[in-house]
Amino acid sequence: MSKHHLLPHDLGRKLYEKNLSVLLDCSTLISRGAGAILLLFFLYNQNLAIHILKPFRKTKANFSLIREILRIGLPNGLENSVFQLGKIIVQSLVASFGTVAIAANAVANTFASLGSIPGSAVSLSMITVIGQSLGAGKEKEAKKYLKQLLIFAHLAMGVLNIAIIVFREQLMNIYHLSQPSKELTIQLVVFYAIVSSLLWPESFSLPNALRAAKDVKFTLWVSLVSMWTIRIGFSYLLARGLGMGVMGVWVAMVLDWLLRSVCFAFRIFSGKWLSQIRKFEAVEKENI
Repeated sequence: MSKHHLLPHDLGRKLYEKNLSVLLDCSTLISRGAGAILLLFFLYNQNLAIHILKPFRKTKANFSLIREILRIGLPNGLENSVFQLGKIIVQSLVASFGTVAIAANAVANTFASLGSIPGSAVSLSMITVIGQSLGAGKEKEAKKYLKQLLIFAHLAMGVLNIAIIVFREQLMNIYHLSQPSKELTIQLVVFYAIVSSLLWPESFSLPNALRAAKDVKFTLWVSLVSMWTIRIGFSYLLARGLGMGVMGVWVAMVLDWLLRSVCFAFRIFSGKWLSQIRKFEAVEKENI
């Protein structure tokens, strides 16, 4: 059939394939927009403990509280921004290894996110639980919860990642990868599943305990130094210099985790992570 005489269903299929990425982006935008609307709807419920005041109601800005929020939030925001910039640089390196590496890296990242769900949940709860304990002046209780949350993160991630390793063949079949991409993806997924169960909680959950104790500058500098010297530097060294390819990028990522874990663990064991919250409490007592 001539390309100038397409049937309606052929034309529809070509338009769909051509605009698939746009359609996917639109669906993501719609889902997030719907979530934002629902969130605002519930937050406008004045009977909830945490709610948004109705429009046009007179409010007085609490600048001391705003300043305290910014003192903690700005370093954390800067840390996340630099982290994402580093990931973009690393992704550009992965893209230079060809389609097999790009496909394997993309699919492996999907399973990495899946295997990290328990750790991410613990990270979110870490700030609230540790922050409330320290805010109540219960340092021993904060340390106890910190230990329990880390143990739970290790166990939960271990169970989930073991399941991913056991069912890796079945999971890979979902993506219909070429054989070279499938083999490389399995190597990355198994490597990540093993190492993340050991290092991920200390690397990403533990710093949230420091943030809850207002020790935000330490986490910022550790993250900056580790990202730019270890993850990015060793990615180029291992992936290109030693010819390890995309696997070298993932090994560099784990070395980044290792440095972060050592620094954060040392900060916890030294007791210095509590210095900022103690200073804040001392100032509060003087102002009473």
